[in-house]
This record gives sequence, structure tokens and C-alpha cells, in this order.
Amino acid sequence: MISTRRQEFAISFAEETLAHLAAIERKYHPLIREAIEQQMRYLPNSPTRNRKLLEQPAPFDATWEPRFGPNNHFRVFV
Repeated sequence: MISTRRQEFAISFAEETLAHLAAIERKYHPLIREAIEQQMRYLPNSPTRNRKLLEQPAPFDATWEPRFGPNNHFRVFV
């Protein structure tokens, strides 16, 4: 039997994350947390419709830019 279980990746946040979140209304914090979990927990190195590979050099030494929320209003640099 073939296992279809996907590898799970650990997610950690930079210290600056709390300061950035403080600038965003608290009602969006669960949405942000869930979107990061969904987009980056499994297959984080695969481009999708809402996750693109950034050209280097990129802000914050990021490699990926997941987008989510109403009209893709939020972007995360990973």
C-alpha cells in the first residue's frame, strides 16, 4: 500500500512579526494565522496561484510571497 501522507514543515516567525501584526486589526489575526498554516505547512516550495517565488534580492531576504484575504489584501514574505 502506498502512503499519501505529506511531509509537514515547521513554521516559525521572526521577532518582527509581532510588531507587524500590531499594525493590523485583531479581527484579521486568525485569518492570517490560518492562511500561513494552509499555504506553508505542506509543500512550501511549490508555486501556486496565491504563492509566488520572489525575484532576488527580495525584501526581508524572503523567497516566497503568499497572498490571501479579501482581494488578496494580505501578503507575507517567507
